[in-house]
Amino acid sequence: WAEDTCTRDTEHVVCEASAGLVDGENTAVEQFRREGWAVVKGVLDKQFMEEVRSHVDYLLDKYPQIPGEHFHHMIMRNDPFWVRLITDPRLTSLANQFADFIDSDVALFSSHYFIKQPRTGKEVGWHQDGAYWPLKPMNVLTLWLA
Repeated sequence: WAEDTCTRDTEHVVCEASAGLVDGENTAVEQFRREGWAVVKGVLDKQFMEEVRSHVDYLLDKYPQIPGEHFHHMIMRNDPFWVRLITDPRLTSLANQFADFIDSDVALFSSHYFIKQPRTGKEVGWHQDGAYWPLKPMNVLTLWLA
């Protein structure tokens, strides 16, 4: 996953299909199924993550009155970069590997930029998102970028 296999133009990102994460007994997918979480490094290349950081900086400048922890739906629903980010084939491919319930009928239930600036904001303790989401069945996958 660390190698960038994508080509870009002004509107599209096309990535080669990945062979996947399963590489033995101790895989991220197996850990996720066992523990409910996993860390997968290098899914998005450095160039794209620099674009993400630049866009987050732009949003922080554009909306100085809103704490970064509260960049929710009202900001994202009209944000073309966000659409590009959540539909990146590397992320959708990764999601498919972790959530066997995903098919072609996927709905984005909740999303936001959760911007935690150094030495500011409030702590977010361990929790399960399902307590806040009235979904049945609770077929949900959360992806965090850091």
